[in-house]
Amino acid sequence: MIKINELIKFIYKMSLIEDENKEKVEIKDLESFPDFKDENTYTKKQKFLAEFIGTLLLVFVGSGIGVYTRGDIVPVVFANGFVVTSLIYAFGRISGAQFNPSVTIPMFLHSKLNFGELIYYIIAQVTGGLCGSLCVAICNKWNFNKLSSTKINDYLIILNKNDPDNKEMDKWCYISALCCEFILTFGLVTVVFASTIKQNNFNNLTGLVIGVTLIMLIFTGFNLSGASLNPVRSFAPALFEAIFGGDSTAIKQIWIYIIGPISGGILASYVSLLFM
Repeated sequence: MIKINELIKFIYKMSLIEDENKEKVEIKDLESFPDFKDENTYTKKQKFLAEFIGTLLLVFVGSGIGVYTRGDIVPVVFANGFVVTSLIYAFGRISGAQFNPSVTIPMFLHSKLNFGELIYYIIAQVTGGLCGSLCVAICNKWNFNKLSSTKINDYLIILNKNDPDNKEMDKWCYISALCCEFILTFGLVTVVFASTIKQNNFNNLTGLVIGVTLIMLIFTGFNLSGASLNPVRSFAPALFEAIFGGDSTAIKQIWIYIIGPISGGILASYVSLLFM
């Protein structure tokens, strides 16, 4: 049997050996340990795939939840916020988790992306959005009539007309919807730039902050313009509804959901940099 005092001596000797090697371990090259890659180390194909998959899931969830819950505001709002939060943590270190031309174009204007990357990202987002809408239609028995496209809400029309029985749109309805998309996207991109560009990186709270912001903004504008804040989110279902569903209402209003979010995002990017 091993005596107690011999066991104690053995443990003490092992601790001395550990102390001698401790300094060597601490200064050991960190590249030998597994870690996340830096965003710059990912290839264009990997970034393209990240933006494609992310936008596909964003449109599938954001559009699909509106179809499957018949436009109930609470699940629609929270589903959009939660999916964006999850996708930021999943793909933020790969492509920046943009999934939105209203974010990508300002990034390009501030030299965070070159022109080639801009085109690459936009193509990935548009194709991902189209595939996301197609998946919604497939899950809905190939029904292209209702893909939860964003369009001017009846409540906004009534609000402008001040007449519950008159739902005919006039120029003020379009102006109101355009301003709504502009302001909402301005708020979103301001938060995106403030939480990512300053440190040129994502931290542990970035996804949560952006997700919560998106939830509040969609709650604000849902009954007005539909609160798209993303041209791809609006374009993909509107295109399928017009081509295969026979409803061209959303595609006729698509200019609102392109001009409003992109111009709001560009202005927000310049305003945000004033504080950095």
